[in-house]
Amino acid sequence: MYQKCHMLTEQIAENLKNGSYGTAGSLFLTVRALSSAYQISMESACKIMAALQEKHLIRLCGKHYYITNGYVPPDSPYGIQLARTRQPLLALIVNRLESPFFSALAKRMSLTAERYGYTLLIVCGNNQPQREAELIDSMITLGVCGIFTNPSIAPEARDIYANCPLPVIFIGRESGLPNCDTVLVDNISAGKQAAIHLLQIGCSDFAYVGIPQYLKEDPRLRGYAEQLHQCGFRLPDSHILAAADLPDSRVDIDSISGQLKNCLRNLPIGKKLGIFCYHDLLAAAVLQRVKHISHRSQRPYLVPEDVAIVGFDDLPISTAITPALTTVTYRYDAIVKQSFSIMEDYLTNPDHLPQSYEIKSALVIRESTVLP
Repeated sequence: MYQKCHMLTEQIAENLKNGSYGTAGSLFLTVRALSSAYQISMESACKIMAALQEKHLIRLCGKHYYITNGYVPPDSPYGIQLARTRQPLLALIVNRLESPFFSALAKRMSLTAERYGYTLLIVCGNNQPQREAELIDSMITLGVCGIFTNPSIAPEARDIYANCPLPVIFIGRESGLPNCDTVLVDNISAGKQAAIHLLQIGCSDFAYVGIPQYLKEDPRLRGYAEQLHQCGFRLPDSHILAAADLPDSRVDIDSISGQLKNCLRNLPIGKKLGIFCYHDLLAAAVLQRVKHISHRSQRPYLVPEDVAIVGFDDLPISTAITPALTTVTYRYDAIVKQSFSIMEDYLTNPDHLPQSYEIKSALVIRESTVLP
């Protein structure tokens, strides 16, 4: 019986995803109708309903189940039910509030929400898809109108947002979902800017320091490598380093210390190594570690004479360290303004079509790449 329930659940789930039972927001079968349609007991039908709710494909509201395999239009049966509980609330789900990027973003978004007449609820998903699913359920119960998110990178997070009945806007991460808008910094262009600058200042060897879970589909790395290749230079696999983030936003620089030493000690005499980092915290940690690695002539490596380092985000740490960090910058205000503009259209325009939007970046050149 368990096997039959499991197979039926998967079959019905697939049918819900492809629209066989109707579009998002439509009424779904009752428990009794499900029992009759598939000739199963009421107990089995209840178990299947519970499993479909856990997959976020249906939701129980009042006495009825509704289909929630994506954004729910306001004129649908479930959309009308949601409208009755809706409050002037928006939510921002972030990965880690202790991150300087997220704290700065949250502050600006909270102020902007107030100007638009909303209260912004800021919650932390801790990079855990199940936690994000629970938060979305709570937001729906509270009557939130829409959600801004920088979600977990885990594959399960994709399904959670794909089946979210509220408007969803991804910030800083591509969604690839037909029901979610995306606001991104032009990461590929930023990587190319970093490569061009390092080439212009005379670097002939290159490295990239990123985050393990992002490396497979890292647009910053992609832009950086493509530009180097276009200019006749290689970025060897051995020069692509992955440093893990620690829970308190520090960087586990020890995890790449050996690889970093090899990159430097294999550097031909008289040549300069250019390093582009996924974000400023990584770049700052790399800069400090480089200064403590000895050259084959027993002197320490010098920044920027031997090694030039470029970060990303233009965080406060970029000007607090010595030498000050060359970094990719962009306007937080532009990200926030674009995000709220999209959300307003999502909430007022029934014909809203989710798209991906890019915010332009620029390179701020400081002493980690060019001597003052």
